[in-house]
Amino acid sequence: MQRRFYEELSNARATAAKNSVSLSETTYRKLLSDVLKAKKTAKKEPRDYWLLNRYDVMVIGNKSKLIYPVREGVNAIRFYVPDSELFDVLHEAHLAVGHGGRDRTLKELSPKYKNITRYDIELYLQICEPCQKKQKGAKKGALASPISVHVVR
Repeated sequence: MQRRFYEELSNARATAAKNSVSLSETTYRKLLSDVLKAKKTAKKEPRDYWLLNRYDVMVIGNKSKLIYPVREGVNAIRFYVPDSELFDVLHEAHLAVGHGGRDRTLKELSPKYKNITRYDIELYLQICEPCQKKQKGAKKGALASPISVHVVR
């Protein structure tokens, strides 16, 4: 299931726009190092301000994670997820909502993660075998057979 998800994701990412929210592992690492460098730089460039407005770094244990900067009055920490961890995050959230649909899974993920899109969730749901089994069968037409009408004169 995981292999199939990443194959489909790879196909989708190949046609994704340059400004897409998806983060490959290399892009994620580069952003981490760029944000750390921008925080330490005394004379900031416009890109440094752009980076610091959109990204921050949080160290958990000995691992650095990319997060959305915490604003005043907002206590929630929203993480950025690299594509390499996307399946695990989606799988965990989808099971947490009891194989709920797209909207329930999105509602579970939105407060915790910044860059998970509806499309990513829909892709996962297409691959989730229990969800595919419980999908309703093809709907039949409104009329099973034609109705004959007799006109009496």
